[in-house]
Amino acid sequence: MKKTIFRQILALILGFAVFASVNTLLYPCSTFLLKAGQTLLVGHNLDERAPIPGHVFVNKRHVAKTAVSWASFISGKLDATPPLAWTSKYASLTFNPYGREFPDDGMNEAGLFIGEMSLVGS
Repeated sequence: MKKTIFRQILALILGFAVFASVNTLLYPCSTFLLKAGQTLLVGHNLDERAPIPGHVFVNKRHVAKTAVSWASFISGKLDATPPLAWTSKYASLTFNPYGREFPDDGMNEAGLFIGEMSLVGS
């Protein structure tokens, strides 16, 4: 019974993804999680009109990181407020469309998944 529901949900999501990619009026970004027993399946897409190239990076534990805001990234100017800084506690795997330190989504070794979603113009 559970496998049947899981397959129906997956078919619905895949069907919507195909419809959305064909329809030129829709540019949705989505993130979803499906769970079946101990298995987790995460899906994520971007709301861009063109393909987004990118790289998958393995990030090590105990590495010092500094945040860059989207405004600073686009303008090339530093923000007036000091950026966030931290040291990574866990290793992670990330998808980075704009370079090594600019992930769109990823998962750390503790199982935390984060996917960035934004509405352009808001």
